[in-house]
Amino acid sequence: VGEMDDRALMASRPYFWRAIIHPGQSSLNHFISFLLNAMPRSLAIYAPLYLVTTGLVHRTKLLDPKFGAKTLTKAAVGTARSAAFLSAYCALAWAGPDFVQSCVGTANRWTVLLGVPLAGAATLIEKPSRRQELSVYCASRAVESMGVCLVSWGAVPSVVQNKVRVDVLTFAVASAAIMRCYANERDVFKSKYLNVLDYVFGNKGHGRRRVTHVGSAYQIATAPAGMTSPPTSPARKEK
Repeated sequence: VGEMDDRALMASRPYFWRAIIHPGQSSLNHFISFLLNAMPRSLAIYAPLYLVTTGLVHRTKLLDPKFGAKTLTKAAVGTARSAAFLSAYCALAWAGPDFVQSCVGTANRWTVLLGVPLAGAATLIEKPSRRQELSVYCASRAVESMGVCLVSWGAVPSVVQNKVRVDVLTFAVASAAIMRCYANERDVFKSKYLNVLDYVFGNKGHGRRRVTHVGSAYQIATAPAGMTSPPTSPARKEK
């Protein structure tokens, strides 16, 4: 390296990237091996998550002989798809910069910046209803990363860093927006999210647009199957 001129050093940057990220492997071999090794870890993350949410949202169907097996099958397929998405997402995040660097012939901050977003192609593995949720989640992480960068660059005054908890403020505003819609505009929620919120907060008082929070979790869990759905809001009745 010490004997190389600047032009040769710049041209060899992609090689150095591969030597650091996946020494002794080609880009394709690294992508495949990373993807296969990541699958068990992804399954360990998503299996408990799907198990808990299926038990909460579809607890009635699970005990129904007619729908129990179908519900479990859908949960298993969802677990596999989500695990495949996460594994592919991480694998593509490493392969993206390598691909861009191979195309332009050099490696710098811009090739990384342009290559990492190629990981977003992994969302095509998930079903369409999940892609919007994933995009919102990734957008929130992007905003968080930008905030961390601004702090590290000294662009945020020390008074704001020490006195203002922006994360707490953002969480409070987001929670207020969710609860406002839950009490007054229930139709904006997907049914699966609404079921979880009803399980936690109760399903009393929505016809009057006043949530009473009475006996929420216990009543919903022990009520007959026909009584678990909340009253239809006036807005939906008019439709």
